Amino acid sequence: MRSASDDSGAVTAELMLLMPALVIGVGILGALFSVSFDRMTLERDTAAALRQVAIGRELVVPDGVTARSWTEGRLTCLEFVKQELLEISSKHCALPLA
Repeated sequence: MRSASDDSGAVTAELMLLMPALVIGVGILGALFSVSFDRMTLERDTAAALRQVAIGRELVVPDGVTARSWTEGRLTCLEFVKQELLEISSKHCALPLA
């Protein structure tokens, strides 16, 4: 017959094996959340900047972002690129109103 003391330390050992995987998983989820938040912010900033350019105002580029602007026929296009954990970019085109 086994006594309760035969399994002492088993839970601690299992926890010590699980803890690194748990920390890595939480870290990956945090990084993915950060990248998706940066992507949404870049999309918003690109659209706002393109609206300003379309009505004839000067292009304002946020810090840490490189911008490229070009025309395709009657459309004015704008691309913002941000390099952090990954390179993310956002492209938008619009008809100029000015």
